[in-house]
Amino acid sequence: MDSIFDDKNNITLANKFRPSTLTEVFGQSHLTDKYKVLSAMVYRKKPFSILLFGPTSSGKTSIAIALCNDLQKKYILFNAAIGDKKELVSGIEKCISNGLILIIDEIHRLNKNIIEYLLPSLESGTLIIFGLTTENIYFAIPPAIRSRCYCGEVKPLTLENVKEALNYNLKKYSINISEDCINDIAAKCAGDLRSGINMISLLLDITKDKDITKSLVNTVFPNGIINTESGDINYYDILSALHKSCRGSDVNGALYWLGKALVSNDLKSLTRRLICIVNEDIGLANESLVTQVMVGAQSALEIGMPECRLIYANLVIQICLSDKSNTTVKAIDSVIADLQNGKIFSPPAHLRDSHYKSAVKLGHGVDYKYPHDFPDHYVQQQYMPAEIEQTNYFIYDEKVCEENDKVKKWLARTKKTNI
Repeated sequence: MDSIFDDKNNITLANKFRPSTLTEVFGQSHLTDKYKVLSAMVYRKKPFSILLFGPTSSGKTSIAIALCNDLQKKYILFNAAIGDKKELVSGIEKCISNGLILIIDEIHRLNKNIIEYLLPSLESGTLIIFGLTTENIYFAIPPAIRSRCYCGEVKPLTLENVKEALNYNLKKYSINISEDCINDIAAKCAGDLRSGINMISLLLDITKDKDITKSLVNTVFPNGIINTESGDINYYDILSALHKSCRGSDVNGALYWLGKALVSNDLKSLTRRLICIVNEDIGLANESLVTQVMVGAQSALEIGMPECRLIYANLVIQICLSDKSNTTVKAIDSVIADLQNGKIFSPPAHLRDSHYKSAVKLGHGVDYKYPHDFPDHYVQQQYMPAEIEQTNYFIYDEKVCEENDKVKKWLARTKKTNI
């Protein structure tokens, strides 16, 4: 192998099955097919820095190593989660002086000082890196790194991708396992090819010279693998799917994505998302539910798994079944949009701070009408800046207006319309 490390003594099945060339990589045709970016790099024999991001066990490291093999380039593999600065600096110097490629796993864990150390070499092209991460690179990787690398998404493996990869390698190493068993293993590993290979390795150790049967597969592995980690880019896709299912009032879809979020055990992110959902998509349509979700989600967070699953499920079902309104988010976003477009004005003089003695000399607070001095604690006066006094940000839903007494009262007082 073209690594500067000696891996020949490591003969686990996972290492045997690791692709040695891009042609043995499955499920990433958008990167590895003819005329695609990585294949073009190999064809031209001109490596450049890349960032590969995708879920756990999707094959990022395998792709990077296979790419080095195809380029006939030696490499240094550095894991930013466990390696220290001294080791990385040494690796960088070796790569620059010997024309090696630096593969950085968990690249999002690099600190600012190391990133600044990398940048000049990346900019000049004297250092080529293959950065790998499970994080969303547009959040976790600084723009200074991203702008100097090609960014490619490594997609989750489908059931067919896993079956294809397993069958290819089993045939390559003359290992006989029935198609039915391969189908079961592929289904149980849920897109995690490494786990599927490890399952086969354990089954081979158990059976020795005997055949692997479906019964044995289900006995040894009664449950499938749920490969979802908080922080994983795929995890935020799950939260997004949960949010959209709740907004779309689909109880079954929301419960499914809730279940996937729960098994990751990142209850803090889940709680935050539910609070966002109820305020963004329900709001004035069901004010009591907003409060209920706020309290319930925080309670679930304190209770923890497994009991909190019932609280979360109850809240999600109620969110799905509730009337919906995005009046609040439209209102505040309209204000922010106006501010970003330059509509930045000062408060009218009568609304300005007047707690100090000289305020009156500036006209601050003069003629301000104190609402509590008037019937029903209300009096009409100017609250908006004069330049946009007629602007109406609160464009209410008709249904919200009909069912919300507070909105009705506000409309009657102000004589506001949706114009």
